[in-house]
Amino acid sequence: MKKNPSKVLALLLAVVMVLALVPATALAAEEKSTYTDTTNEAIETWTENGVVHGDGTGKFNPTGKATRGEGAALVSGLLNLTDKADVSAYTDLPADAWYTGHFAKAVAAGIFSGYGTQMLPAVTLTREQYFVIMANAMGIAPAETTAALDAFTDGADVSPWAAKHVAALVENKYIAGTGNNMLSLGADVDRQSMVQLVDNLVEVYANKAGTDDVTPDASVTTKRVVLVVADGVKLTGTPAGRILVSAKGATVDFSGLKGKADIYVVQDGATLTGVPAGSKVDFSGAVKTATVNGTKVDATKAEDYTVPTSSTTEPGSGTGTGTGTVTPGVPAADGSIAVAVNVYVVDGDVEVYYVGNDAKIVNCTYGTSKDAVTFTVSSAYEVVSASFNGTTLTFKENVATVDISKLADGKGTALIVVKKK
Repeated sequence: MKKNPSKVLALLLAVVMVLALVPATALAAEEKSTYTDTTNEAIETWTENGVVHGDGTGKFNPTGKATRGEGAALVSGLLNLTDKADVSAYTDLPADAWYTGHFAKAVAAGIFSGYGTQMLPAVTLTREQYFVIMANAMGIAPAETTAALDAFTDGADVSPWAAKHVAALVENKYIAGTGNNMLSLGADVDRQSMVQLVDNLVEVYANKAGTDDVTPDASVTTKRVVLVVADGVKLTGTPAGRILVSAKGATVDFSGLKGKADIYVVQDGATLTGVPAGSKVDFSGAVKTATVNGTKVDATKAEDYTVPTSSTTEPGSGTGTGTGTVTPGVPAADGSIAVAVNVYVVDGDVEVYYVGNDAKIVNCTYGTSKDAVTFTVSSAYEVVSASFNGTTLTFKENVATVDISKLADGKGTALIVVKKK
């Protein structure tokens, strides 16, 4: 796991460039970190991380142009895409071509589409085409307006289908033009520019199991992306930009984050634990289900999911003595340990309720005799799933207990999903 050196878009750009110049077999063999024709810092960084490569002769060819085939390869490699769509209907995608598998993955992820029966793998990418590909790949929402383009003399030349995507990249300071107040959107994108955009976009590239600090560089004002493409990653710190979870079926631990997170899940089957309350989780069209804090979310019915937060009712807090009920705001007469438990109940997939001690759905009690918090779900409801502080909470006959030692400073959060019988 590496911070700035492993940025998301850089990885994407790197893969594309490499494939443009050399056959896949040759690219895999070269591991040079320096080139005779460039000393660009972004290129050096992403070469060292194995994201971009040269042309096999010691050169990187920074002014070389990239094709759609290379763009598909970049997206595929950067996001660690695995699912493949059936692309046999495209007449210009031979089954044995190096780019066909990459297109199959990019199409399945909804990032690439063809033109009738052709995918045009050898056609060179323009800057505006590449910008839209990257915006889609990174889950960057189109801007509300195109006002940001007015600062450029050629801002009005942008294609209608690309305008708001390009405006979003400008608004977020990911791109700044080619000089002379121009975006040069119709020009071919070169390899160095591709890598630079990756470098601008990505704060952290989490490509190995372990812990990554996602606190951004204080000297950088852009909200850069954290890209997770590995299983078993734990994120800590305070994120400023979007967190992309792209590894299929990966488990990612968010319990070390401070504040709400903006999360985008790219591939199916991810398990997110410890996600802060109030965080928003968006899903790409390739995602069918994801598990968030123990709750299985049907992404085919919801484009986004907000981790439940308390309603206007204050969270249940207080102390318990004997087998007494935890009563909000009531201190213990004997000075026993204070217990503050937030209970969020999701009834079906529509409404979210806060429940303190509403026995009609869930009753939460703390008994000193057993040093445990007990959750009792009404017999009129069935427990679909449940978690406590980000770990699975197991109910038996609608009753579950949590040992008091599991509460940090006497505090905890339970998320219980139920449905009426």
